[in-house]
Amino acid sequence: MRRVSISTTFTSILIAMIMVVPAFGGQEKVVARGDGIVVTEADVKAMQGVVRENFRPTRKALVDGTVRSVLFAGEALSEGILCPPAAEAEGFARTLLLADCYFRDRLSAMKLKEGAVESFYRVNWKRFTVNKGGDLHELDDDLREIIRKRILTAKRKIFIKQEFRRLCVKFNVVFAEDGS
Repeated sequence: MRRVSISTTFTSILIAMIMVVPAFGGQEKVVARGDGIVVTEADVKAMQGVVRENFRPTRKALVDGTVRSVLFAGEALSEGILCPPAAEAEGFARTLLLADCYFRDRLSAMKLKEGAVESFYRVNWKRFTVNKGGDLHELDDDLREIIRKRILTAKRKIFIKQEFRRLCVKFNVVFAEDGS
């Protein structure tokens, strides 16, 4: 009888210790979480390691960028977006490559409003002159694609912010600190 009591007591203490240790720092600090999403301090440090030397983002920008990358990478996987560069990568480098593939896929699928290319062509006509006489290059399919890419490049920051907000809502993301 005594043996069962010691064993039961030992088991109870062990379970209590397992439950208490993470509360005192044994677990990685979570900076954001959502439905199926957990972003830790280790992820933020990995992102910080990728940032250019001459560029020092604020803590908020770093956390937001990390969460955005995790969300975009998750969407790339769930949507089955092909991303050959990410196939051989591991860890956070893979997350960044998947996020980039997702962003590029979404941006390439983005539709412009009817007449946007023609409007850009007319407003910026000086860019498309053949000679000093003012003759314009023909607005053919190649030039349309060049203009389309210019417009999308200009909209890139806005698109990233909108997509990030959309995914934060979709996954009910909550930031622990220094985030959006």
